[in-house]
Amino acid sequence: MTADGARPPRHGVPRIRRRVAILLSVSVLILLTPAVSFARALAYPGSASAGVRAVGWARDHGAGGLVDALENWWYTRSPPPSVGAPTDHLSAVTPTAVATTQIAQGAHRDRAPKDTLPVVRLMKGAAPGEGSWQPVRRNAAGRPVLWITSLRPDAAHPTVVAAVALMPKDTTALHLSGGTREPVPGLFPISASHVPASAIDPLVAVFNAGWKTKDTNAGWYARGVSAVPLRNGMASVVIDDTGAATVSAWNAAAVPPGQVVPAGVVAVRQNLHLVVEGGKPAAGLGSNANGRWGSSHNQFQFTSRSGVGTDAQGALVYVAGQNLTLSTLAQAMSRAGVVTGMELDMHFDMVDFRSFGSAADARAKRGTPLLVSMKAPRNRYLVADQRDFFYLTER
Repeated sequence: MTADGARPPRHGVPRIRRRVAILLSVSVLILLTPAVSFARALAYPGSASAGVRAVGWARDHGAGGLVDALENWWYTRSPPPSVGAPTDHLSAVTPTAVATTQIAQGAHRDRAPKDTLPVVRLMKGAAPGEGSWQPVRRNAAGRPVLWITSLRPDAAHPTVVAAVALMPKDTTALHLSGGTREPVPGLFPISASHVPASAIDPLVAVFNAGWKTKDTNAGWYARGVSAVPLRNGMASVVIDDTGAATVSAWNAAAVPPGQVVPAGVVAVRQNLHLVVEGGKPAAGLGSNANGRWGSSHNQFQFTSRSGVGTDAQGALVYVAGQNLTLSTLAQAMSRAGVVTGMELDMHFDMVDFRSFGSAADARAKRGTPLLVSMKAPRNRYLVADQRDFFYLTER
């Protein structure tokens, strides 16, 4: 106290309180900023499950390595059963119906003579109906525009089933559409992130595209928009102005100076490197040297995977299934007749193929999943989606 008994001024206390207040404010901001960002990710326009949104947010905020490590730990340690009956099957055609139809139609009696379907190479002990191509949609002239079948590609795990969808190039046209977040967030509005109304009646099928472009530096071009620069040598779905699609390694030398794509090309979707070359699985899939097929060891994950390629007749072939490693996906594609093929997206919520048996089904948004295990909403891609995708129409 002072001589007169008064308490001396406490100059240090307000200063400490101010510092504490500043520290608390900064701490709140540090905690609040990611919370607000996460909340925005959960509310971002476009269909996507909460799990997909959460994982995507984590990857976008520096946790990609951790997510990869967790996925590798989980999926590589959760192999499918090595004995027992197949754990999945086609939705549009039941195993019994496949066998019955195969007997009734004989050697694909209902297809046009000029159509040829690849011979599906099966494992020993194949179940009835495996490898038998079945039409699930015909055009007004009665020609099939979509065929499906199934096979088992993994001899060590015969419970695993891969589904195959074949799209003849002379009866169908392929299109690439952006989502609300892919290839670049906000590039395409909600109104342009789903199948357009003009394509509903001729709509044959919709299916997933590839990984997020930022995870692979994959190129993306459509509608005259070069969202992400195309990279030389990367596996690419290339669509021309007739709707015909081919799968190949991108050749930058074939692009004329001053152009993004060669004349006649309307869309290109790149993803990693080819997994099937010359009709056989590409060399080095098991080692994944230099990360040609994604992060280290992701090639060993037993998870949902998808791929697309072209066969000897130029038809587009989509292959997908649960509990596939990268090698067994490539094996399934090769056995289904794919000559040149690439991986598309992977993991349960990402792999999805839906067909429409008629225009009425498309108008009612009643898509039929290729496999019974595909649990996405039946109207996926008919309403705005966060991810980019392909859709197929009758010519």
